[in-house]
Amino acid sequence: MSMLDLCISTFAELDKNHVTSKLLWNDAIKDFYDALNAENNKSNIEAAVVDKRSLYLPIECKFKLLEKAKRAGCDSFEFWQDYYKYKATYLEPDNPERPFALEMANGKYL
Repeated sequence: MSMLDLCISTFAELDKNHVTSKLLWNDAIKDFYDALNAENNKSNIEAAVVDKRSLYLPIECKFKLLEKAKRAGCDSFEFWQDYYKYKATYLEPDNPERPFALEMANGKYL
């Protein structure tokens, strides 16, 4: 189990237990960024993206994870589908990348 995987588990537990302590969430975010920066294994990064528990990541953490996975060369169908679904969901409606992200998220080119 990688440090990145442990950090994702932490977010899932914090959410499951309805933890509202800002200090605990901030510590979890810092630990996540440290683990993400230290992780260089493409397989571990891609596994973190497609892990169902990654839904518990704060939006900014998920974006950082997706961008690192993209830079690392992750290329599975599951990765690209998750990448474009997330982009389509969180990009502003007037962002020029949004129509393409919506088409990709819906499998038009995948």
